[in-house]
Amino acid sequence: MEQKAFEQIVASLRTVLEKQGYTLDEDSVREVKSGLQAFFIGKEMAYGVFYEAENKRFALRYCSVEDGRPEEKWRNRSVLLFDPENADDARSMTDSVIADFTDEVSEKDNTAAALKQVKKHHKKKTEESKTDALFFFNRLVNVFPEVREEIAVERITYGDIRTASFAREKILPKLHALLQGAENPAADKKVAEIFSELYENGDVNVRSVITFVLINSLSDAEMAVLEPYFSQGMKVGSRSARGLRGKKLKPEKPKKIKHIIADNLNDMR
Repeated sequence: MEQKAFEQIVASLRTVLEKQGYTLDEDSVREVKSGLQAFFIGKEMAYGVFYEAENKRFALRYCSVEDGRPEEKWRNRSVLLFDPENADDARSMTDSVIADFTDEVSEKDNTAAALKQVKKHHKKKTEESKTDALFFFNRLVNVFPEVREEIAVERITYGDIRTASFAREKILPKLHALLQGAENPAADKKVAEIFSELYENGDVNVRSVITFVLINSLSDAEMAVLEPYFSQGMKVGSRSARGLRGKKLKPEKPKKIKHIIADNLNDMR
């Protein structure tokens, strides 16, 4: 199923990227130790499609091009889990990956942002590989397909994603409905795996949204559904965050006005 999905994803991206001047490097389309890979090479930037067998996920990455070849300092553009239970599930997940990846390479703003990033060599390599909140919300499309349209509406309405507000207004109600509704272990597991993966690989905004906005808003009964599927790191993070629920954080003390400033103000009156 993974091989077939990989071939379909590469073919779909080829149709989109060739119109933008990218060429599929036929020699790069092969099986590697970690899974499968294929590179699309442009004038300044390259896109790579990777299937990671161990993590059961597809990744769309990008890097700069040097002397006509990818420099291979890959940065994540999009990452989607691919762990189908049957052929129908595989078709659905493949379609979702194709839709997400083609959107990423088609949108003008996304492409411009990626080009800007590849021109910044040797700057905070670790942080550049971190995924942001938009990536997190896109991952949830696998479980909640309607999120894709809601992301588009959010960006049109506000010009960007209101990270915490979007999570609270759009994602949280869906989580409640899933966890309080009829049993759906497959969907529960996918949500937990997405949370775990993005908690480990996301930036500080992603981790905050997952823990303080979403997980801290779930009841104990709802948490009991998700927690068995969490990674160890996600379990520790969620327990730490939930331990702060209901606690008032000590506010910062206002700074005292220095006497010399007050005296000067009095002299000016």
